[in-house]
Amino acid sequence: MDILRAFRFRALDMLAVGVDPASFRAELRHNLQTDAAELEAAAQVDCEEYREIQWLLKLMNRFDERTTSD
Repeated sequence: MDILRAFRFRALDMLAVGVDPASFRAELRHNLQTDAAELEAAAQVDCEEYREIQWLLKLMNRFDERTTSD
């Protein structure tokens, strides 16, 4: 299962049980940063999974910038 599909399933699970969106974002960011660091330590930064993680983190940063600047 690719990372984006796993993310969608995890997001649906958390929303179904009523997890606070801010808590969800914080947990997701932590997990993505941890996964990215593990791939970096293993020198696997030229793989699809690493690129997807970086893409998701970039989107999260943009969202955070937009919500804090309003």
